[in-house]
Amino acid sequence: MSSIEEAFKAKVVSLDTAAGKRVFRETIEQEPVMPAIAFTRTGGTPMQRLLETGVPVLQRVSLRAEVIASTYASAEEVSAALRAGLDGWHGVSLDVEVLRCACTFQGEASFVDGDTVLKIVQQDYELTYR
Repeated sequence: MSSIEEAFKAKVVSLDTAAGKRVFRETIEQEPVMPAIAFTRTGGTPMQRLLETGVPVLQRVSLRAEVIASTYASAEEVSAALRAGLDGWHGVSLDVEVLRCACTFQGEASFVDGDTVLKIVQQDYELTYR
């Protein structure tokens, strides 16, 4: 069975944003083509099963997606596409059934290192799945 992280990545790639397939779990590759998307698990519940049957119950997870781009316009374009495709999403990705996906936070940041300036848009999502 696929993990929720694999299912989330597959869904993000399927949205066909300007980041394309440049979707990374936790860390992006060194010197990537921009824009890119990185995501990480920020919380969740441990796998629980019904005592009587052993059947898994619903799971919850929190994931943070970060859109990293070289311009504000590019970061906003990709983050808007992510939110439009993920907020309210339910369905099957790989073999994981997502019952609810909700954007719970969006924030912005900048990264400056010498001549390198990056715009970062962060979005937190809560997913209920089985």
